[in-house]
Amino acid sequence: MHGKFPPSLLLISLLLLAPVSALAATGGAYADFSTTSLSSSGSPRFNGGTLGGYAEGNLKGSFDFLNLGGDVRFSIEHANQSGVSENYDTFMVGPEISFKTHITPLRPYAEFLFGVAHASASSSLFGITSSASQNNGAVDYIAGADVTLMPHLAWRLLELNYSKFNGISSTTVSTGLVLRLP
Repeated sequence: MHGKFPPSLLLISLLLLAPVSALAATGGAYADFSTTSLSSSGSPRFNGGTLGGYAEGNLKGSFDFLNLGGDVRFSIEHANQSGVSENYDTFMVGPEISFKTHITPLRPYAEFLFGVAHASASSSLFGITSSASQNNGAVDYIAGADVTLMPHLAWRLLELNYSKFNGISSTTVSTGLVLRLP
């Protein structure tokens, strides 16, 4: 059972990114495979994916190697352990800064995202099913790098994500593909 996020969160995130995308010189959409470990003891490793998009504009003058923008992402991750099915889903939005190296096809970036996380668990034993879930605010600190493969296609070489959710921290490692839009 995956969490249901309020539709108002999607609307708010789109409104926050509208000024960025209106001025953006570039943008893109990405799909990542991710694996997450939680700080709570006995917690399984969660595996799943992240879908998202970003828009950014280039700074001019002495800072033309910097891009400023925003990112919106949704992740769905799942784990099974000892007959317990667990889900950890997030919806996040926030600012991004990326760097053009001009020499290599590498595009390092950093993000600070905020949003909501939904955790749920269910188990069935002797025909009795029990479940629990919760929604809480979350914050993500992200650093990563994309490598250009072709003009509009990049490989998300590595993304490291540290999150805080209801007093629990998580560490996520991701890799995937980025479709860059002109």
